[in-house]
Amino acid sequence: MLSNRPMHPRHDRLPALKTLDQAAALVHVTPSRLRALAESGHAPHWTIDGGDPLFHMPTLKTWVSNNLVRSTRGRKLPSEIRLYVGTDSVPDPSRIPRSLSAIPGLLDITSAATYCGIYFLCRARRVVYVGQSVNAAGRIGSYPMERYDCALFMPCPRDCLDHLERAFIRALKPVENRTAPSISLPAPQAAALQTWADNIVGVV
Repeated sequence: MLSNRPMHPRHDRLPALKTLDQAAALVHVTPSRLRALAESGHAPHWTIDGGDPLFHMPTLKTWVSNNLVRSTRGRKLPSEIRLYVGTDSVPDPSRIPRSLSAIPGLLDITSAATYCGIYFLCRARRVVYVGQSVNAAGRIGSYPMERYDCALFMPCPRDCLDHLERAFIRALKPVENRTAPSISLPAPQAAALQTWADNIVGVV
């Protein structure tokens, strides 16, 4: 027995139908999500004798396109971002602030898009802002990069972000950071971390 809500236009014979798992894979949603949409009466579907929902793919794809799909045109990455892959192979080391020259593994933001770490916005060979991000390229893309000469990035584990950001802000005193974030860290560890950051930026 078909659902008591007939599909339109009417068919003289049963159309080709896909199972829940098959249909979900074809429209790029999870089976549990598609089932919920069908059971709530939103996603168009068939049932046979009260069984699991079945899907007529042309009808479902049209519904998904009209109701679930959203497009984002994106935006151009700032052209001011320069490629830095490490202090031993920087093509133009004169652009890197001296206070950052001793940091190992320094990266360009665009090459560190999926990395977690600390970023440095620089102008006239000075670090003017220090921040943290788990998505470097996405975070830097929100800044008006025409104000900066370059954006540099130091990868670090997620659980170190707050501590390292604070240490570098205290060591570098960048003009666009109002205050260092307040964090809780045992005094000996905090002191050791701050000493490390002070020594790094103090190599000029």
